[in-house]
Amino acid sequence: MKLLFVALLLSAASLLGAGAATAAPAPARALPVVYGLPAGSIGGSNFFHPQVRPHGPVFFECDGFSWLVIRSYRNWGAASATGAGIFHDRVRSSRVRWVRVQATFRFYNVKNHHGHRYFSTLRVHLAHSTGGGLTQVYQFMPKYCPAW
Repeated sequence: MKLLFVALLLSAASLLGAGAATAAPAPARALPVVYGLPAGSIGGSNFFHPQVRPHGPVFFECDGFSWLVIRSYRNWGAASATGAGIFHDRVRSSRVRWVRVQATFRFYNVKNHHGHRYFSTLRVHLAHSTGGGLTQVYQFMPKYCPAW
């Protein structure tokens, strides 16, 4: 009788183990997006055109003083995204002059908008100074221009 009980117990345990092994995996969380590219909205919401791994320009000022052109990504994960690009800046002097600088960047600080996760902070690190600091931090602005 004891032997039968142990055999049933082992059989039940193996069935439970097999069921756990074949259970469907939990759905993956959607990756965070970037909103408001390239410049944002004039007079409206910047929660438009959600993108994962966007390429091209990110304007930091509506008058076109500075922007980053995203060229490539090293990674895009649930907490941050990193990559490289070219930072364009207008040198503020007596004559208008533009400089281009190699830069690395990092999107981070994930927030939620109506159930959609998005990056709200962008840190840009320049290879050399254009007259300001080597590292610049931009916050996503939910309304108006620029979005960053």
